Amino acid sequence: MSGTFVTGVKAAMVYSAKNKAGVECGWLLAFSDTTNSSGGRVFAECGHKGKFSNINWAQVEQKLEKSGAIAKASDVETGTSLYAGISRPTGKSAIGAVFLV
Repeated sequence: MSGTFVTGVKAAMVYSAKNKAGVECGWLLAFSDTTNSSGGRVFAECGHKGKFSNINWAQVEQKLEKSGAIAKASDVETGTSLYAGISRPTGKSAIGAVFLV
């Protein structure tokens, strides 16, 4: 994914899979590196897949704007976790994430 030099990039997606117990789960990952933010930002959530069936994207964007360069999310009920970070090692943003089931 790439953005323009002038405005940057902002995106969010939900990944889904079954956890170790066979329960359908979801992992939301949102990130941005825009001219409006001071450096890259990343936001994460995880839990039952149904939690992500009707996402309020404006609310996700608000949470993203308040986040930092590292995000950690976990859900005790499903045993899922998500760890993500964003950096600019070469002047371009690089996002890395680990999804745990």
